[in-house]
Amino acid sequence: MIDRGKDRREIYLVRHGETDWNNDGRFQGHVNIPLNEKGKIQAQEAYEKLKAINFDLIYSSDLERAAETARIINAYREIPIRYDQRLRERDAGKYSGLTLSEISKIKGVDLTISKYVSDDILEGIEPLSQLISRVTEFIEHMMNNEFKRCLIIGHGGSLSIIASNLTGIPFKEMMFRNCGIKKVIMEDSNALLEEVI
Repeated sequence: MIDRGKDRREIYLVRHGETDWNNDGRFQGHVNIPLNEKGKIQAQEAYEKLKAINFDLIYSSDLERAAETARIINAYREIPIRYDQRLRERDAGKYSGLTLSEISKIKGVDLTISKYVSDDILEGIEPLSQLISRVTEFIEHMMNNEFKRCLIIGHGGSLSIIASNLTGIPFKEMMFRNCGIKKVIMEDSNALLEEVI
């Protein structure tokens, strides 16, 4: 867990808006899928919720669905978005574009989403340890910057690891809906996770 220091900091975590592959239940991984119309509306709604907050830093995954969400949320601000590959979703490799039921048929086992996301039971996808390592590297980089409020736009997997690292809550217990917003409030040795309604 990262040393939180003594200053109050707020870190806002936003998952990207919906894509057609989200709607179809297809694993996207590193494939560059754009937002669909619903996703653009979700991003605009997130902008409305966040427009009054003065951010010092904005980070985004470089994948288009996150980058487009970040650009919509950042409209009318003069804060440069820092795109970072370490915020990408877990790479689904050869299973990219497939649904969980399709993968289950290929493997001959009945997979659950929690098994797919949290365990290394499939060859050819990014190892969980590698995902955690690169996201942890990003967190250390971010926390070495001076800021009071930071906005991060990413993916369910990467954001869950960030929230877990900062709060100590197991990442398997995290859930981010499309354009769902969570806030981590860090002060002294305490960290509190809140949903932004």
